[in-house]
Amino acid sequence: MFAGRGTESHEEAAPWPDVAALVKAHEADPSNLETLEALALALEGAGRDDELAGYYESLAARHLATGNKDRAIECLRGAYKARPQNPAPAEQLLKLLIARRDTAGAEALGLPLLRQLRQLGLPERSLAAAQVLVDVLGPRPDLTAEIAFAEIGLNRKQKGLRLLIEASRGFIDADNTAGAEECYRELA
Repeated sequence: MFAGRGTESHEEAAPWPDVAALVKAHEADPSNLETLEALALALEGAGRDDELAGYYESLAARHLATGNKDRAIECLRGAYKARPQNPAPAEQLLKLLIARRDTAGAEALGLPLLRQLRQLGLPERSLAAAQVLVDVLGPRPDLTAEIAFAEIGLNRKQKGLRLLIEASRGFIDADNTAGAEECYRELA
């Protein structure tokens, strides 16, 4: 996020600051934003993604508290990239993108996030995110299908199946056979 792993600026910035020293400095003064930024940069440079994600989330919260939504968005993207198996930063990022009326960003993040939430067995969160996306992007077969999968995951099978039929019709009307096939697999 800061220098970008594998870029020339990353190479020029080496050697990275001592992570242990920065951790101690951060623990001594957790309110120091510059130390937290430097620590995130050092962790990124060291490729310590699992630790990095938590610091990015802390940075995002700090930037949101100060009203710096642009930096908060960068930090949430970094947190999600560093630990993609944790969808929480992406859910928060989606809300920020929607609040900023960044429909292209919300659309690009939204569907992969919905699928991830479904795969993780989190139908409540998937349903909530899908409904927000429908409000922003309008009704679409792919979003209807994700809502249907969430409804089925919440044991509301009749409603989910009805929505899958609606989504499959939308996919067929749009000449999207792959989407329709996914719906039919679930119906079978």
